[in-house]
Amino acid sequence: MKKKTPLKIPTTTSGSRKQTLPFYIAPGKRYYYWTPKALVKKRREAAKALLDAEGGGGGGKAAPRRGRTHMGRLGERTSPFLSFWYCGLGNEFQTEALRWHRKLPRANVYGYTVATHPNGLPTNVLDEWDPRRQAAVAAAAEATAKGEAGS
Repeated sequence: MKKKTPLKIPTTTSGSRKQTLPFYIAPGKRYYYWTPKALVKKRREAAKALLDAEGGGGGGKAAPRRGRTHMGRLGERTSPFLSFWYCGLGNEFQTEALRWHRKLPRANVYGYTVATHPNGLPTNVLDEWDPRRQAAVAAAAEATAKGEAGS
């Protein structure tokens, strides 16, 4: 029987075991996703067919509650949560890409934030129970209260 050789994991040329962590991109405002109108109609028809197949399409039963729709010119808005993206470009390219990004003029970096660590993410994309967000909300409320008291 032939002895199996262990898999070799490719490493960088320097032999370093350094791990490249991802970086994060967060939009300044809420990012909306849109389902095209044609797909919305197909999805609703499929849901109705499934409901009818399960016996929920009438027969004395109460009609299912109709949820709010967010239809617009582009279709149905389907973004129930805030968005941010985490990206990894590998050891060789990521460092250069982040260095290049830092050199961009402010005018080219409008509308999004790039963070190299989770602590650098803006508070608007953090969970409502995140201690950093709670501290920022408390500080804003305190500043508002001081502003009102000083008026």
